[in-house]
This record gives sequence, C-alpha cells and structure tokens, in this order.
Amino acid sequence: MKHPKRLGPSPAMVVACLALGIALAGTSYAAITLPKNSVGTKQLKKNAVISSKVKNRSLLAVDFKSGQLPRGAQGPAGSAGPTGATGATGATGPAGPITGNLPAGVTLRGDWGAEGSSTGSSDYRGSTVMFGLRLPAAPTRDFIPDGGVPPAGCPGTPADPQASPGHLCVYEGGNHANVSAVVIFEANSGDGRYGFDFEVFAAAAGNYWDYGTYAVTAPAATGPAGSPEQVGPAAAGTASAR
Repeated sequence: MKHPKRLGPSPAMVVACLALGIALAGTSYAAITLPKNSVGTKQLKKNAVISSKVKNRSLLAVDFKSGQLPRGAQGPAGSAGPTGATGATGATGPAGPITGNLPAGVTLRGDWGAEGSSTGSSDYRGSTVMFGLRLPAAPTRDFIPDGGVPPAGCPGTPADPQASPGHLCVYEGGNHANVSAVVIFEANSGDGRYGFDFEVFAAAAGNYWDYGTYAVTAPAATGPAGSPEQVGPAAAGTASAR
C-alpha cells in the first residue's frame, strides 16, 4: 500500500519566519534595554534645550513659569490721541436768583398807601416803599394823580401800572378823600435806587386816605438819573415837581 506524501513548509516559508522572529526579538530587546534618559522615552538631558535650538516665537506664554524674569522698564508714553468730537449742547437750565442789580429793562410792581385822621390842614401821613432789588441807577420819579394824564414814561394805569426803562411811575387810585397833596421823593437811602418815600397831606380836619400802585423799570444804562420830588395835588390834572 502506498503512503500519501507528507506536506511541510517550503524553504522560503522557513526563511521568512526566521526573519520575522529576529525582527520582533530585536524590537523587544531595544524596548527593554533602552536607558532611562534616552530619546526613546521622550526625555531630554538637563540643559539640552538652549536658545539656538528654539525657533523664535514658537513657544507660548503657558510654556514659561511666571515670576522667573524681572519686570522690564516702563516704555515711553504714547502720543496723544486725536480730540474727540464736541458733544451736543445741553438744555438751558432755569434762571438763577437775582442777587445784584435789577437787570436792565425788568419791571417791578407793587402797592402804596396811607390813611389818617387830621385835626387840620397841616396833618400828613407818610411811609417808604422798598423795591426789594437795587436799581442800577436812580429812576426818574413820576406821580400820576387820579384822573391825571400820565407822562410818556408812564404808559399805564392804576389797575395796570407800567413804567418805561429808567422811570418810577406812582399811580394814585380813585379812593381818597380830604387830601390836598401827595408827595413822592427818593427813599432814605439817598439815591432812590432802593425805593421811594411818599407823604399824603390832609386838606382839612377829618379822616383822609390815599392808595395806589407803582411800577419801576430798571434803566438800560447804569449812569445817574433821578428827578426832583413829585407833587400831585388831589384832583389835579398833572403832577408837578417842587
């Protein structure tokens, strides 16, 4: 009986297997026997990396330990930047209080009056009216008796007193009796810039009274003005100076 032919690796197969075994054995040996500080373990010798071996600007800030180098000197100040655009104008604020002279052209208005009981024609009553604000110059004083024709500087009435710049206009009201004259003159301050005085004279014994309104407007100029005292007889058509 004939036996079958036994199969076995060819010579080429044997050579290939031997070569593979040697290669694998060499790698294992290298992995086992490489020194601790060799390149194969990804470690460098101390001081092995120097400046000449580092590419400029190739490292990041996180690669450096903070506080190792001293802070450098402060650099020079840069040039001033361009001026910014002008902002929008703000809203106008409210007018402040008047603490000095009454502004030119501004008018003050008020009342005046006196009453009394006389024993004869020599009795009178008087008082002072203060403007509250100083005029820049003394005004021209004008008295307008009840029913009288006002001068050009006093274009008003007792119910609506008016005064042109630089004028004090004293208007007599309609309710008066037993009055012979009303005198208007500068206040005791001496220049008429602060107010005016007035006196009401009785015509005979008995009760008498006189009331009215006034307006004064600050002059445009600050130079001296003023006028003599003004006398207004009761029931007279115009005021006269004395």
